[in-house]
Amino acid sequence: MAGVMSRQNYESFQSDTKPLKVSVCTSANAINVQGFIDQLASKFPDLDLDVQYYELPYNDIDHFEIKGSDVNIMILCHSINNRRFAITDVLDALYDKFLPNSAKILGKARVCVLVHDFPSSKGLDTPDKYRAEMENFESMQGTTFKQSSLVMMCGKLDGPVEMQETNWEDLKKFLVKAAMTPMPSKPCFQPPLDFFRKRWPAIIVVLAIAAVVGGLAVGLGKSSPSATTTPSLPGSTPTTATTPTTISPKETTQPPTTVPTTETDTPPNPTTVPTTETDTPPNPTAANNPSRARG
Repeated sequence: MAGVMSRQNYESFQSDTKPLKVSVCTSANAINVQGFIDQLASKFPDLDLDVQYYELPYNDIDHFEIKGSDVNIMILCHSINNRRFAITDVLDALYDKFLPNSAKILGKARVCVLVHDFPSSKGLDTPDKYRAEMENFESMQGTTFKQSSLVMMCGKLDGPVEMQETNWEDLKKFLVKAAMTPMPSKPCFQPPLDFFRKRWPAIIVVLAIAAVVGGLAVGLGKSSPSATTTPSLPGSTPTTATTPTTISPKETTQPPTTVPTTETDTPPNPTTVPTTETDTPPNPTAANNPSRARG
C-alpha cells in the first residue's frame, strides 16, 4: 500500500508540477489496456495526467531497456491470459531483469506493476481475499515488490475497468509520490547496454587480434637487435653497429693524411752549420803559447 500523502505536499504538487507523463507499458496490444488508459486520464482531473500507451517487445523483454527520456512514470501492465502469472522469480518469468533495470533508470518510486485479467471467481473484490492473494504473490515473486513502489491485482482493463476503489486510491497516491520523487542522476557517460549485447562477439575478436599483434610486436622487439648508425669524424666512413655503442674520439680510427712537402718546407739540419773564418773562434792555447804556435 502506498504511503499517505500529507495535505501540504499534495498542494505543493498541484501548484508546482506540469502535465504528468504516465506510460502504460505492456507487450499486449493497446486495445487490451485502452479502457484503463481512458479512465485513468479522467479519474484524476486534478493531477493533469498525460497517459500514453508504451509497447514492449513480446519476446526477450529482459534484454529491452527503456529510456528515461521516453518514460517518466511507468505502470507495467501484465495480462495473465496473455503471458501467464509469471512476473519474476518463477519459471518462465518475463521481467527478472527488466523490472530491476527499469527501477534503476526511473527510480523505484516511479514504477508500478499491475497484473490484470483475473476472473471474478478469484474474489479480488473481497478485502480479505485480495489481501491473501497479494501475500501469496509477494512470497512467490518477491523481486516484483522489491523493485516497484506499488503492486496491484485486478480484473479486465480493456473495457470497463474491473478495479476496486481502494486500488484507485492507492494508484493516485503512487502517482503523486512518483511526481515528487526526482529521477536518479545519470553518469556523464553511460553506454547503451543493447549496443554491447549485440556486438560483444565482434568486440572480443577485435581485442583478441589486438592482443596477438601486440604480443608479436613485443617478441620481435626483444629478439631483433636494433641497428644504430654511429656518427663518424669527417673524412671517415660511417659505421653501423648492431648494439648501441658509445665511441670516444680516441677509439675512432682515422686514415693517415699525406701532406705534400717542398724544399722550403724542410727544416734545416741542426747538426750541419756552415762555418767561415770569421766564425772560427781564436785558439786560446796558441795565444798563450807563441812558441808552440810557430813550431
